[in-house]
This record gives sequence, structure tokens and C-alpha cells, in this order.
Amino acid sequence: MKFEIKNLPESQKEILVKFEFAELEPFIKEKAKEKGREIEIKGFRKGKVPEEVVQFLLRENFLEEVAQKLIRQTYPKIIEEKKIEVLGPPKIEIIRLAPNNPFEFKITITVLPEIQLPDYKNIASQVKKRKVSVEEKEIDETLKWIQKNRAKRYPKEGPAEFGDFLEIIWSSPDIEKGREHNERIILGESYLLPDFEKELLGARKGEEKEFQVTFPHDYFNQALANKKAQIKAKVLKIEKIELPKIDDNWAKSLGKFQDLQDLRNSIREGIKTEKEQIESQRVQGEILEKISQETSFEIPKVLTEIELARAFKELKENIPQLLGISFGEYLKGVNQTEKELKKSLLPEVRAKVKKFLILREIRKRENIQAEEEEIKREADKILARFRTKEEAEQHIDPESLREYIRERIENQKTLELLESFAIKE
Repeated sequence: MKFEIKNLPESQKEILVKFEFAELEPFIKEKAKEKGREIEIKGFRKGKVPEEVVQFLLRENFLEEVAQKLIRQTYPKIIEEKKIEVLGPPKIEIIRLAPNNPFEFKITITVLPEIQLPDYKNIASQVKKRKVSVEEKEIDETLKWIQKNRAKRYPKEGPAEFGDFLEIIWSSPDIEKGREHNERIILGESYLLPDFEKELLGARKGEEKEFQVTFPHDYFNQALANKKAQIKAKVLKIEKIELPKIDDNWAKSLGKFQDLQDLRNSIREGIKTEKEQIESQRVQGEILEKISQETSFEIPKVLTEIELARAFKELKENIPQLLGISFGEYLKGVNQTEKELKKSLLPEVRAKVKKFLILREIRKRENIQAEEEEIKREADKILARFRTKEEAEQHIDPESLREYIRERIENQKTLELLESFAIKE
């Protein structure tokens, strides 16, 4: 057997394999012997048909079977010998298969690209990690947020004022074909459009109002930006909000806090931890981006297609929840077809796949591995969401879950390693 490997575009390889016909003869004889025990031919007892007769009668049939057997044996041997990391199933094409002729076939595979990394440790050492701090006003804002969530509400019969809690139901023939929306707001905090909330000022419980609003040019839903909409709203409930006094007694009521200062210290630590996590993510992202800019390789088409399909599916599912409109309405708003939208996602998807492969290569070079105990601990957290083991098995393949968690842990450890080389202010 001889084989030759050629590199193709988009991280593919072509393996050309050739067997001389003499190399097929032992397999053909073996197949003839096997068939001779099974077939019945006039003039011969069953199981006693000579191999030569069987070969003469069924030689061409044997060729196809022998060819498939050789392909199954040869492909994994070549992959193992050359240590090729394959993505997805191979595409196999028989080029020549005929009696007394060489047997030739072609295997086309997508492989993980060979990545020549730059000095990633040096790149990481050029990124600055900022020291985080917490200002008193941030603690004050958090205290006010807790205060609002612990507020008491009382029914109010008078007109709505800023600071009151309102429950309303509204619809518009210009938005989602008049679908009704139920909202709970604190009037004046601009949860809805400011002009919308101003129209509710002075309204009473049970009152219905009709008015027009204009959406700003930078409205998050571009399908409604700069557009006017006729609104019909009904006030279902008005409640007066009574905020608790922020003092030592209130702090003690929230948990194991000695006094208000103890609560403020706890909030400070919480904000600091969150800021440190955000800063770590920023540094890790900046390092990976800089490494990516200095790394060049062909990105496998199959990985791009898989990630593009996932990103598009996720976007399609999230649009109705995030924007409150159908996916079709979103496409009209951005003036794109599904094909055009997918094309617009492609640069971001390719960048993501590239960074994933770079991270994987660094992980290999640094021999970063997840501990079994770490994997088990994370898997148990996910499985605990299900009521029974049987229910979990219906939704999750245990081995796939383990591999997903292993990769996630190892990627995070790799990012933390890169972050450790950054300059700390």
C-alpha cells in the first residue's frame, strides 16, 4: 500500500491511497473460502465448492466487499500513524476498482489546523490589569436598591404620582399587531418611555387612557426607532410605596449584620468581587484578542458552519424575549433576509472559532487539565436541577456533559494562566 497526503484549502486534507492488485488477492481468497461454505452450486455439495470456482463466479462481487474492508482498515491506521486530528466524518471516493488493476481511493478530511503561536506569554505581559476600587456612592446606590426591594406597598385610591407603584395593561395597533402587555412599574423611573410614563401621571385606578408616543432614534429596538405609536393603556393598580429607614436596626433585619456599617462593608466586598471578575474577563479577552491578531491560520469551514448555526439559532430564539417582537418583524426592522443576517454574523463567528482554537493550542502546550473531582463537582450542580436521576438521563448524555465541563474548566484555567502574566497596577 502507498498513500500520499495533500493539503487543501479551509484546513482540509486529501489522502490518496493505492493498493496493487496483488495485495488484494489474499483478501479475495479469504472471501472466496468464506462464500464457498455458504453458496450452493449445481454439481457441488453445499460447503464443498472449490475456491477457484467461487472466485471465477463471484470475483467482481468480492472486489467491492474487499475494497470496503480495506478502506475501513486503512483509514484509521493512516490517521494514527500521521497523528492527524480529524474533525467530523471522512468523505471517501473510490477512484479505480477493477480486476487485475490497482485499487485506488481518495479520502477527504477536515482537520484541526497546525497553529504557529506567537510568544503568548510576552503578549500577555504587555496587558495592564487595573486595580479595582469601590466608591461610597456605589454602596449608597446598592443600599437604596435593597431599600426599594424591602419597601412596603399600600393601596392608593387617589391619582398616580411619581414614585407610586403601578400595574398597567397596554397595547398598540402599531406594535406586535396589538398584543397586550402587562407591566409593573414605579412611575417616574423611566422603565417605559418617559413620555409614556408622563401620560400616566394623574391617572386613577381603573382609568383608561389613549395617547401617542414617539420612539427615540437610538431606541434599542431599531424596528420602532423614530416611529410613532398609538397607545391604549389601563391602570389596574396603584400603590403607595413606603421605604424603610436605613439604619442599624434595618441592617440587622437583613441578616447576620451587627449594624449598618457591617452591612456597608459586606456590600463593599460584594461590589469589589464583582468588579474584579469583570476586570479579569476584560484582561483575558484583551490578551486573547492580541494573540489572535498575531496568529494566522486557516479556520476549518466545518467549525465555522457549526458555530454560525448555533449563533443564528440562539439569536432567533432570543429576539422575541429580549425585544418583544417576532423574528420576522426583527428582520424587517433591520432590513435583512435570514441569509444576509447570517452573512453579517460570519466575521464575529470566525473570530470566536479562531480564539477557541488558539486557546486549545495554548492549553495543549501548557498541559492544562481538569481534575476529575472538579468535573464531578460541576456535573453534580447541573444534574441537581433535575428531580430524579432518570429525568436527568432523559435530557443529558452523561459523557457529553463530562466533556463539556472538562473543556470549560480547562479553557478557564488557560485564560487564568494568561491573565497571571499581565501587569498589575
